[in-house]
Amino acid sequence: MEPGPTTAATGRRRVLHVIESFGGGSANAMQEFVDAVPECSHHLLRAHREGEFHDEELSDRFASVASLPDGTAARIRAVRRRIADLRPDVVHAHSSLAGLYVRLAIRATARTRIVYSPHCFAFVRRDLPPLTRIAIAATEYALAANTTAIAACSRSERTLASRMPGGRRARFVPNTPRAVAPAGAPAHAAAVVSTGRLGPQKDPAAFADVVTAVRAAGPDVTAEWIGDGDPALRGLLERRGVSVSGWIPTTDVAERLAAASVYVHTAAWEGFPLAVLEAVAAGVPVVARGIPAFQGMPGEWLFDEPGAAADLIRAALQRPAENVGAWRKALAGDTAEAQRAALLRLYRVRPAA
Repeated sequence: MEPGPTTAATGRRRVLHVIESFGGGSANAMQEFVDAVPECSHHLLRAHREGEFHDEELSDRFASVASLPDGTAARIRAVRRRIADLRPDVVHAHSSLAGLYVRLAIRATARTRIVYSPHCFAFVRRDLPPLTRIAIAATEYALAANTTAIAACSRSERTLASRMPGGRRARFVPNTPRAVAPAGAPAHAAAVVSTGRLGPQKDPAAFADVVTAVRAAGPDVTAEWIGDGDPALRGLLERRGVSVSGWIPTTDVAERLAAASVYVHTAAWEGFPLAVLEAVAAGVPVVARGIPAFQGMPGEWLFDEPGAAADLIRAALQRPAENVGAWRKALAGDTAEAQRAALLRLYRVRPAA
């Protein structure tokens, strides 16, 4: 798509969203941001990883769409060129790599603000060697000096951002759930589900351990992983009696999630998962691993090891309203209204009358 009229001509502030991969949770969260601030003209610069699924019509949300080339240096140059051509008021970088490209490409100024959403800082990853994580953290701290504001998606992420240069400019911008249908009548067997890309972050092996522990305790449960990814991890799940849906349309993901008896989140690290928000919105009980992303969430429904998770799943099956009520209370302030208000401030946009 070709860029439209300038900001001066339209009176609408232009926001360029830069994202390293247009798939998964970061992309879904970014699209919620776009929908939250229709007063802006939104533009997209993105890359796409092989195997990622995305079924939205980009033209419905973005005034222009452009692709990033391969290679870090080439991507930094492409970001610089796109900004020069588009002259956006705000460049919003989504995820660590996009944050790297944008903040090496240009300087943040009063004319061009840089907003950075880590969607989970890379230095909290548990699959990287300690020295690599230290190097990533040092890079993030250095680049924070060239950032107008960090838009954190969880309270723990905001805490981390507040310790960086200019940390007083860290803002909490909550994720919000996509519309999901209420849960239907339960099937003959309880359905335990999880979702996401099969990779180290989501720790599907931990989900398999949880399912094994639940079944050992006696409840008749089915287990499904909604998503796809690493073939080795898919094979592991299937050998452990967990069905894997593969990549399916987002509407189908929402339907399967809403039909679950319990949603189990086993990720080893996170920003803040949309799937938890969507499960709670659909009235599905949630049991989650007690990682920092869930700071402020109901501790009585968080677990550290598979046996404890199995106990919580049985409790959630017996007392679903109690579980969902606890999550809804903890998430009461994480609303679409709060998200919109935070983004209006970050983008310096006057709300439409």
